Amino acid sequence: MKLFAYDARGIRARNKTAVFDLSHTRGLVFDIFKDEFHVQRVMSLANAVAGALKAASAGIHAIGEGYAALAKLTPKHGVKQVDRMLSSSALRVDDCLAAWSRFVVGDHPSIVVALDWTEFEKDSHSTLFAALVTTKGRALPLVVGSPKARRTG
Repeated sequence: MKLFAYDARGIRARNKTAVFDLSHTRGLVFDIFKDEFHVQRVMSLANAVAGALKAASAGIHAIGEGYAALAKLTPKHGVKQVDRMLSSSALRVDDCLAAWSRFVVGDHPSIVVALDWTEFEKDSHSTLFAALVTTKGRALPLVVGSPKARRTG
């Protein structure tokens, strides 16, 4: 699938197609995950990503409705597809993060990674966040994880 060149300032493709339309999102997600998952699973993931971008929300129902609007489906069918994709045991977050990290890092000979470890004392929960630091003063997320809490006593 061919991706469209776009101008980040205008958030419009040069050929007047919206950058985050369904075909563009499918192409980008396919490029990232094609070696990691079966083609149909990649398409399901791409549909969910497109739905999340359309809905600007993290709820399953909102993502499904966003996808349905883009694909011109009934909301019920979009929600069902997103729910089934997220319920699949074959779609593992670790595999997604590995492919995403390879895509973001690319062929750079060296990178700078910022790590943030946050402890939540009330419930003994920890979160580790790793991000690629870019030359433009931004950080691209690589991995977010929650190590299992250690029980004492």
